[in-house]
Amino acid sequence: AQATARHELGHRMHMRAPWYIQTQVDLSFAKATPITKYGASNSQEWFAESYAMYREMPDALKLHDPEGFRIVRYVLDHWGIQHGTP
Repeated sequence: AQATARHELGHRMHMRAPWYIQTQVDLSFAKATPITKYGASNSQEWFAESYAMYREMPDALKLHDPEGFRIVRYVLDHWGIQHGTP
């Protein structure tokens, strides 16, 4: 249930962002190594899956999909959400 909630929150953060943020997510998807098959289906699912992984296991995301890690931080920065470390 928590993973699903994080995934859906990722969709919300992505889809409510301005067009230029959404464009960056779309461009980043081409360089991504999606963490799930579902995340590989399109940029929206990739971001939502990456966001969910970032919130639970950021080091694992950074290792497996550095582009996903980077774009999640980019979107968090847009919303003014502190991401702490790693």
